[in-house]
Amino acid sequence: MTLLDASYRRLFNHRNLLQDLLCTVFSPDVCKRLDLDGALPLSPAYVGPAMQVRQGDLAWSVPPRDNDDPILLIGIEHQSQPDYLMALRVGTYKHLQLESFAQQHRPRTPLPIPVMLVLNSGKQAWTASTRSQDLFPALAPPWPIDHIPQQAYWLIDLKKQSLNHSLQASSLFGLICRIQHNQGLAHLSELMQTVLDARPDPSLLRDLAAWINQAILPRCLPNLDFPRHLHLKDIRAMLEDNSDSWLHQWEAQGIQKGLAQGLSQGLSQGLSQGLSQGLQRGLQAQQSTLIRQLRRKFGILPNRYKQQIAKATSRQLTTWSLLLLDAPTVDEVFLPPPAPHKAT
Repeated sequence: MTLLDASYRRLFNHRNLLQDLLCTVFSPDVCKRLDLDGALPLSPAYVGPAMQVRQGDLAWSVPPRDNDDPILLIGIEHQSQPDYLMALRVGTYKHLQLESFAQQHRPRTPLPIPVMLVLNSGKQAWTASTRSQDLFPALAPPWPIDHIPQQAYWLIDLKKQSLNHSLQASSLFGLICRIQHNQGLAHLSELMQTVLDARPDPSLLRDLAAWINQAILPRCLPNLDFPRHLHLKDIRAMLEDNSDSWLHQWEAQGIQKGLAQGLSQGLSQGLSQGLSQGLQRGLQAQQSTLIRQLRRKFGILPNRYKQQIAKATSRQLTTWSLLLLDAPTVDEVFLPPPAPHKAT
């Protein structure tokens, strides 16, 4: 299990975040008929008759308000990249959920409706089919087409949802999507303030802080050392007040690492050669860091800017790394500075 998988399991184990998710997926008419406050978490571990174990991510039982309506069994699976056989996997989980339900209730009890939700947190577009029948060739009688498994899941693309303007700004699920696909440190700081303003319960707030600490910030600032067990308020304050100093520290760490490596090699090759290699490694670390920042914020980086970065000095690289924080486009990062005004 990856750190991101573990984070999503903890987050969507909170009932109010589940409610936000279901109200995004289902129509208002369906949500009104569900007793969302009565939702109960289920074990996602299923043990078969031969003692074989299958482990899903999350499972919930959601009762209806009216006893004549069916119970929903909600399964939630997190993916960071497409899985061609996802429709077969969720079909397995559905059947295991239903079998577990039937074993725990009286005989002939009407079975609940199993609904599988797949959360795609990756940047890559989802290419796998959401229906198991699409994995088989198109057949017609006399082939036994009734025996082809017909399973489906509900794909929820967090990147697309992060751009969904119909989601309220205070929607916890919407905030999860936007934080996962934030537009940079300034945007991340604003989103965390919105989370704080929404005042989620303390346990969810702790899990949100842990998710941002462990899974989001290391991706935004991969070379920077910072405390990993902070309250959300502290994380936001650090982003708000120290973003410039963090970047300088980040760049300095790259230079110092390069110097240390070069000087260590230089003990056997001569001090001057080691120092030269150290400075070169430090410059390469700055270049690599800036390219990752630009790609993270703007996507594909044109070759002309890669060439500029390859030829730039350490001072110029530092300038660009600060300009990208507020620049709306990659072109504005590399605009030449305005000419100084001449007094008449």
